[in-house]
Amino acid sequence: MCAPCLIFSKGKSRTLSSSPFNDWKNISTVLARHCVDEFHKDSIAMADNFVAIAKGKKESIVCKLSSTAKETVQRNRHILAKIIQVVLLLGKQNIPFRGHTEERSNFMAVLQSHAQTDLMLANHLQNGNDNAKYTSPEIQNELISLCADQVRQQIISECRNSDFFAVMADEATDCSTKEQLSICVRFVGHNDEQYQISEKFIGFVTCSSIKGVHLANEILDHLQSCGLDILKLRGQCYDGAGNMAGKYRGVQALVLERVPLASYVHCKSHCLNLAVVHTCKLQCVRTMMKTVQDIGFAFSYSGKRLEAFVTELSEDPVTRAQLEGRQKLKTLCETRWMSRADALTTFKHAFPVVVHALETLEADNDDKAGEHVRAILRFDFIITLATCEHVLNILVGLTGILQEVYYC
Repeated sequence: MCAPCLIFSKGKSRTLSSSPFNDWKNISTVLARHCVDEFHKDSIAMADNFVAIAKGKKESIVCKLSSTAKETVQRNRHILAKIIQVVLLLGKQNIPFRGHTEERSNFMAVLQSHAQTDLMLANHLQNGNDNAKYTSPEIQNELISLCADQVRQQIISECRNSDFFAVMADEATDCSTKEQLSICVRFVGHNDEQYQISEKFIGFVTCSSIKGVHLANEILDHLQSCGLDILKLRGQCYDGAGNMAGKYRGVQALVLERVPLASYVHCKSHCLNLAVVHTCKLQCVRTMMKTVQDIGFAFSYSGKRLEAFVTELSEDPVTRAQLEGRQKLKTLCETRWMSRADALTTFKHAFPVVVHALETLEADNDDKAGEHVRAILRFDFIITLATCEHVLNILVGLTGILQEVYYC
């Protein structure tokens, strides 16, 4: 039977199209007649058109008859692409989407800026239906989720291409007082004929409990929900808290029960930070740190004191050069002690300016300034400040080494 005629005969009865051919004695005559038959030529033309449309080389009749629908689709895709570009821009720059009102939000401000050079987008924002503008907070959240899914899928795909991987997790309380577990994967990726160790964040998990059993289940369930094979897990990295590093009921021990090859490693940078914290429990160091923090707050949150500091700084070109354009003291970070090195260095360089500013404030009946100036002129404060600043600056380099991206 002739395949084009059989498929596109539309129920018409013809030789080689409606019934099997068995007159093999006259096959050459029948084929020659069939090839010049207009019915066969029409079937061949329809078959060629069908294949071309299926491969996207031609438009279907429906599309040609519905040019308005096609233009609408292209217009909607163009507008949606512009909206997605704004979502990606705000997300990459860590800029909030919302404002006090929807019309004055950052999202709408950037979108309106794009509309100034895009007439199609401008017409959509001005004349589009309120229920089809694709700019509502719900649509924004949906687009953000879709973009996040695409990024996560790319990360998971790269992780799958690696033979093994490790997991890193830490739990913390967010601004809404919910316990969140951040989960990252670490694997060896291949890029431009070079192997690179990659650490990628794959999501937050809201925890109803911070017990080791619950956290271990959350970590393993999240890895499996992402499509990762936990039997390929070869490492775990957490902090030293009891619920994470506990020998028997900690997360690392419970994960080891299910994946015996997943060795636990306490984060080395965190170990260094803990060592610094324990070292700084010395009374002289604690007193010095508290004094520096109090003076930093005093100059940061008082216009009168800050003005005195800036005035003294403007009259001291040497200190101004050492501060490299800074006009304020830095306060100490509460958790990352390595970052305190920069604050202590700033305070040490600005020491003469701080003393003169506090003396000026004391002469202006600022009793607190008098207490501060007497505290920082003590020998034990000065020697402790210089020693801690020197040691922490050295350890900053070590912290950087522990957090480097390694290539092999």
